[in-house]
Amino acid sequence: MILSINGNFLQWQKLSPQCLKAMKITVFLLTISFLQVHAKGFSQVTLSLKKAPMEKVFREIESQTGYGFLYTKEMLAGLPEVTINVRNATVKEVLNKCFRGQSLEYSIDKNTIVITRSPSAVAKILVMIPIPLPPPIEIHGKVLNQRKHPLQNVSILIAGTKIGTTTDGDGSFMLTTSDDKNIVLEISSVGYQTKRVQLSKLQTAIEVILEEENRGLNEVVIIGYGTEKKSQLIGSVSQINAKDIENRPVTQLSNVLTGQMPGVTVTQTTGRPGVNNGAIRIRGVGSFGASPNPLILLDGTPISNFNEIDPNNIASISVLKDASSAAIYGSRGANGVILVTTKLGSQGKTVVSYNGYAGFQRPTALPEMTNSYEYAIAYNEAKPNTYPAEALQKFKDGSDPDNYPNTNFLDAIITKKALQTGHNIGISGGSATNQFNLSVGGLFQDAIIVKNNYARYNARLNMMNKLSDKLKLTTRLSYINSVSHEPSSVTTIFDEAIRQPPLTLVYIQMVDLVKELQELVQPYHV
Repeated sequence: MILSINGNFLQWQKLSPQCLKAMKITVFLLTISFLQVHAKGFSQVTLSLKKAPMEKVFREIESQTGYGFLYTKEMLAGLPEVTINVRNATVKEVLNKCFRGQSLEYSIDKNTIVITRSPSAVAKILVMIPIPLPPPIEIHGKVLNQRKHPLQNVSILIAGTKIGTTTDGDGSFMLTTSDDKNIVLEISSVGYQTKRVQLSKLQTAIEVILEEENRGLNEVVIIGYGTEKKSQLIGSVSQINAKDIENRPVTQLSNVLTGQMPGVTVTQTTGRPGVNNGAIRIRGVGSFGASPNPLILLDGTPISNFNEIDPNNIASISVLKDASSAAIYGSRGANGVILVTTKLGSQGKTVVSYNGYAGFQRPTALPEMTNSYEYAIAYNEAKPNTYPAEALQKFKDGSDPDNYPNTNFLDAIITKKALQTGHNIGISGGSATNQFNLSVGGLFQDAIIVKNNYARYNARLNMMNKLSDKLKLTTRLSYINSVSHEPSSVTTIFDEAIRQPPLTLVYIQMVDLVKELQELVQPYHV
């Protein structure tokens, strides 16, 4: 029966049995649906897993709750295994424990659990994605001389970088760079002035003209028979002047040439004060039967050794290296010629100058010596019971240094710092007809071996007097006095110091005697 409204009257109508059955089925299905949704929203999950992959956890949740998971296998790659033990927990509680500290997040949409990456994980992935670099920029160019001829093997370098190349036989070059901003090319070649070229942003092709280097061609070079301009010089001659010498604190003049001239080698075989000069060879060894030493001339006068000359007095040193330049000296110049010119006075006011330096020398490396305790133990291994335990203990603690010494002979003969100092005072001046240069200097050098030193005192006076237009008088006076104190054989001293056992005394310390004297004096001490 159902109540229906018809106009102003209520009427009861009887429903058919088929309609009642359909209504009952509908109500039953709606009830089941509501119960299922309610059950899924509050599903209880019980898990006990140890070191299980995340995908297995998802399958267990699906089997117990009916939820489905949406994810990709790439998301789970690299995740650590999960250990979880819960009982009657909700899905959210289980997922929160599984995702704690992970790079994943989840959201529930009806019956589906959607797995996504956390924003921080997405940012890391984006950082790892390589950013495409801009396409490389090619710079083409050509280098010519002032006569429009191409130059080969010219160095091209992008300033501030290590990107560079050289020109080919046509003077052309090509560089590749990724930055088109503030490109500066440094173009250099032997015999030409270095040039810097600033490129504009869109400029990728250039033509550069290098100018010849004229510096030094008008420099005067001293040769065997006079002087000549470097631009007109034919033979092989190298020269250094006073500026190349004065800032090198050397004790021997031969060491000034070290690394200064091509084809000239200086070999120093000892560091002994006063004799630490180097052997000079010009273009190798030219004589095997005779002496390979070059001919040395000081102000035009042949000398056998120029090492005792004060480097502060040198105006220039020229080296004649080939046969054409040294031919004037005949067979004496077969191994080359070294021309040494000392300073002269100059026209103008009298000038007083001082040059001095001081420094210390020290050994670069010394062998580490065995102490007496280690030596005695090693000796006992070769000859057992040579040193008893009591003696070994005294070697170790150093309680009786007179009878059980511990000596390092290298420390006894070598100083930690050896003083080297040099000083020079010069006075020069003159007029158009009379010029002079007076120099007084001294050098003192300590060796790294005790009681070994070298001292040198020198004075030099150079004068030039123009007696007439056709007559000039040049006077050169010099004084050199050197004093050397050294042992008879330095090599023997080193050999003995290394070979002596540390059980040997250098000097008696008299520890026992000092203790006895202290005991005698103690009663009278107030």
